[in-house]
Amino acid sequence: MKDDTSFFEKYFADDYTGVYSSGTPYTKTESLAPGALKYESFDVREMKIRVYGNTAVVTSLTSATGTVRKDGKPFSGLFRTIRVWVKQKDGWKLIAFQSTQVPPAAH
Repeated sequence: MKDDTSFFEKYFADDYTGVYSSGTPYTKTESLAPGALKYESFDVREMKIRVYGNTAVVTSLTSATGTVRKDGKPFSGLFRTIRVWVKQKDGWKLIAFQSTQVPPAAH
């Protein structure tokens, strides 16, 4: 929420791809651009982590509000997310992210 990208710089793989609920794909460079994604609130309600050797799949249910700066669209609601992490020589790196908004009738 403070536009501090140091965590993402360290943990995003160079070939990271994130697809947000708008369907817009982001590379690591685009994700790290100042204000690329601005959160106003972020609350993880459920999280499940499954590890398969050097790969981890993290699913979550998150309540969030903010703005996607790439297309200027605000977002708000519940989101199901999937993150894929791979253990590399320099530690765990996030290689993929997908977010899908949960329709209001489903919660």
